[in-house]
Amino acid sequence: MFILSEVPWLYFDNGQPEKAKSLIYELFQKGRYSYNNWLLLGTIYLQEGDLGKARDCLNKVLEGGTIYQIQGTYQKLSELEERQGNPITAMNYANKCLAYQDSINRWTQTESVAKIQALYDFQHYEEENNKLQEINRHHLWLILALSIGSLFLIIGSVYYYYRLQYKKAKVVRLAKTTRLLNELAYQNTSTLMEENMQKIKDLEAQSHKTEEEKEYLLKRIREMEKEFSAYSKPTATNLQSKATLLEVNFKKSEIYHFFHDWTEHSQEKLTDEKWRELHTAIDTTYPRFTDRLLLLCPKLSEVELRICYLIKISIPIKIIASMLNRSNSAITNARIRMYKKVKGEDGKAEMFDQFISDL
Repeated sequence: MFILSEVPWLYFDNGQPEKAKSLIYELFQKGRYSYNNWLLLGTIYLQEGDLGKARDCLNKVLEGGTIYQIQGTYQKLSELEERQGNPITAMNYANKCLAYQDSINRWTQTESVAKIQALYDFQHYEEENNKLQEINRHHLWLILALSIGSLFLIIGSVYYYYRLQYKKAKVVRLAKTTRLLNELAYQNTSTLMEENMQKIKDLEAQSHKTEEEKEYLLKRIREMEKEFSAYSKPTATNLQSKATLLEVNFKKSEIYHFFHDWTEHSQEKLTDEKWRELHTAIDTTYPRFTDRLLLLCPKLSEVELRICYLIKISIPIKIIASMLNRSNSAITNARIRMYKKVKGEDGKAEMFDQFISDL
């Protein structure tokens, strides 16, 4: 419908008003009325000088045309009244035409401002949306980082817990082994005491023999009583002798020579099994060495504990550094740091070595 209503105007603009008027009549006969064609038909009648028909057509537009059509209609009516010699009426229509033109200008300006405001609002919305998306991405990365950190913290806590449980179990096993060795030594002592008592009884039973035999037997009894006393009352000398014997046996052991003979070019590596074997041998030779050390300083690391073991068996500092893949200065600093942990005061590395040797 809109396209058909524009075709008559094309004819009119091309200088063919008759074709335009004929097409308008044809449309009207088919019931296709439009205010745009009424305005065109009034304009054609006005050009032809048929002012009555022109007025009728233009008044049709005033009944319901658009603001643009009404503005054009008032312009044509002003021209019509001027041709009829009615300047006042023509002026009134001209004023109405101008009033509608002002309304159109204001509406156009308002619409332009609204479009500009809408464009500004859209750009502002886009900027805010981009900022919010950037903040959301930042928060997402932050949450992801916190989640990963929490996961590593949980894993580290679980590893530390099981590592601590393993160390405790190892200490318990070593304590149990030491207790069994002590019980075995006590049983051996008790057995020896019983055997000596039986020998004394046997000697006393034979004392009714000759007088010489009696004196001889009494002498043997006294000697065996002294021997019995030596077993029944352990002295500091006996204990020291036992410790010395354990240390001598330890220095003859394979694990002792393994660590003392080790060099950077040794084919056999320092495995965890070797370190555990050294740990067990030291705690057997120097009873509860690890327990007493950890009691004084519970937070020793595995590397620090190994430094203590190597100092205890008199490994040179240079070799200790090579064994633990550390520099000499790092080992020295570790000894100074452990001395402060144990004693609660500053000291030299050699003071820590002496402390480990006496422990």
